[in-house]
Amino acid sequence: MRRRVTLISLFVGMVFLFAGMGGGVAAADVLEEVFTRTAHVNLDAIFNSYERTEELQAGLDVQREQEIAQMEQMRQALEQMNKEYQAQELLLSEDAKQERQAEINQKIKEYEQYRQICSERMQSQLDNYTKEILEDIKAKIGEVAARDGYIYVFHFDDTSIIDPAVVLLYAGPPAKDLTETIIAELNADYEPQNND
Repeated sequence: MRRRVTLISLFVGMVFLFAGMGGGVAAADVLEEVFTRTAHVNLDAIFNSYERTEELQAGLDVQREQEIAQMEQMRQALEQMNKEYQAQELLLSEDAKQERQAEINQKIKEYEQYRQICSERMQSQLDNYTKEILEDIKAKIGEVAARDGYIYVFHFDDTSIIDPAVVLLYAGPPAKDLTETIIAELNADYEPQNND
């Protein structure tokens, strides 16, 4: 609610700023000017429809599969080591038992560390890719807005996972949705990486 009041106040302030700059211009004319030069986008739709997002996600999926396969090999080796220990446990001396248990515990620790490292690495790469993609999107929004004469472009989805704090509070009929334009131009400009 506080964000909504703040954004409404900002918007009303912009209207009065335009009214003051125009001298004798009527408030209705100012409102019409503001709304005809205001547009909105849905960042989630752009993010999910951008071809670069799909390409980067595919790369992450391949890496994740490789790491899962490596973890499975480590888990199977650990399981085999544990089975061998259990089969030989009655024949081993106390010192040998402690030594084997220490080896198993070390392998468990290595497995857990590897799993943690993989998880952190994947999250870091996902964060970096998301940041890069959002930079592409913001740059394209700025380019389209400047080219087409829009003063304001708002994010129009209050359920967004990307930035739920930025919400278009009012979109009169003149407001233009640039989502499809941004998607089309991003994908037209994007050159896929050849990973051959």
